[in-house]
Amino acid sequence: MTLGLLGRQLRALEYKFTEFEDDRTEKESNGSAFTDKQVKWLKEFHEERDEIKAGRLFFRLILWSAGSAIAGATSVLLAYLKFRH
Repeated sequence: MTLGLLGRQLRALEYKFTEFEDDRTEKESNGSAFTDKQVKWLKEFHEERDEIKAGRLFFRLILWSAGSAIAGATSVLLAYLKFRH
């Protein structure tokens, strides 16, 4: 490869990169990487996930509460039966 060929390839690459940046900035009038429709969908998706996560956490809390209540009642019952006999 000669230095001239490398220079031409470098200028062609710079030109393509500049075109790519110009096309991207034309599409993004507000400076965002996403369109307004995509941003709206992402917000709805994350809100929905937060609701699901909160529901799962609440369900887990209920299960732990019920499990500890059952374990406590069982231990009291077993202690009662042990002392009775």
